[in-house]
Amino acid sequence: MFEVTRDVIGRHIGEAAASIVIAPFVWNDSTHIGGLISQAGYDCPAPTALEVDRTMLASPEAMREELLATPNEPALRASGDEVIDQIVSEILEGVARFRKGETLCMPQVAHLFQATAV
Repeated sequence: MFEVTRDVIGRHIGEAAASIVIAPFVWNDSTHIGGLISQAGYDCPAPTALEVDRTMLASPEAMREELLATPNEPALRASGDEVIDQIVSEILEGVARFRKGETLCMPQVAHLFQATAV
């Protein structure tokens, strides 16, 4: 979902806003994170991958609320309601494969690290 959102926001608002969309997810490289933990002086075996489903309502209203609850809110509001509605429509179209009834169910992977001081 976040790749779709990044692309749509990038087209309508700009690349700076698109970068904000994915900023929380750039820390998903388990090898890199494990290396940083090891460099900090901890014994860090390979993490456990946790598969989680992120769910939300598949409605335009829910997607609009989701978008306006991000750091991009000022840029979105400045673009106007018509642009926001277009962004919402394009995102919902782009994530349609995750729709299950009235819900979007998007798989994500998180990593659980267990480190001990050396």
